[in-house]
Amino acid sequence: MGLLATGGSTNHVLHLPAIARAAGIAIDWSNIDALSAAVPLIARTYPGGSGDVNAFHQAGGMAFVIGSLLDAGLLHGDVLTVWEGGLAAHAREPVLDADTLAWHPVPHSRDDTMLRPPHEPFLPDGGMRLLQGNLGHATFKTSAADPSRWTVEAPARVFADQDDVLKAYHVSAEGAGRRRAGPVARRRHCPGVGRRRNDRRLIDSAEWAARDRAAAPPPPPPIGTGRELFAFLRHGAGIAEQGGSAMLAAMGRDIADGEIDEPEALTPASRTARPTHDYA
Repeated sequence: MGLLATGGSTNHVLHLPAIARAAGIAIDWSNIDALSAAVPLIARTYPGGSGDVNAFHQAGGMAFVIGSLLDAGLLHGDVLTVWEGGLAAHAREPVLDADTLAWHPVPHSRDDTMLRPPHEPFLPDGGMRLLQGNLGHATFKTSAADPSRWTVEAPARVFADQDDVLKAYHVSAEGAGRRRAGPVARRRHCPGVGRRRNDRRLIDSAEWAARDRAAAPPPPPPIGTGRELFAFLRHGAGIAEQGGSAMLAAMGRDIADGEIDEPEALTPASRTARPTHDYA
């Protein structure tokens, strides 16, 4: 809830499902999308706003966010945390009162360009949108982009090596001063990759079926710099929507094969094994 209310990082849509699954709780991007529709955006911090985390703290910070979400009925105050008093205890900030540490609530925002109460939000939703279509699943954060940029249609380019990405980036940056606009990317053997329409990434089905499958990139040279230590993580990583955890994906396959028992808290959907890459 705090992630959505503050327009937090899309990195969390990887971390939170992985953490939840490690605890035996199955959540995915559809859950985050549904929650986002019910949680208002009450913070504007960089890159979604002009102020940084220091300005966020000065405006009331987490004490204001937690307190206002509790008042709006969007959080449970009795949730256990590492600190006694439940989550409600975090709706206060530390201050010095005559050289004595005291904890005071923050009932109001000190800067309404940074923080607002839930009944006067910056946006009515948390800004984490789920995209679905024949290209797969993805999420993006509308709170960090102007609505005019929510829909993008452009050619795409696929890279198999990060060094090739850097080379292409530098070429693009050098040419930026000579051209005002151009392809943001280009996909091998095909034109534009598609568009976002009504929260779905679409491409013509006939065109999609006619395209050649991209070949797997060649394996890297065996240079022995420690890359082999992480081969298990590359080979066995789960899908992003389930947290991308190689260990949890391996557990799911072992459960499906009957090698270990299924934890009671896990649902069948949480252990679905997806194909993984077969290259190093």
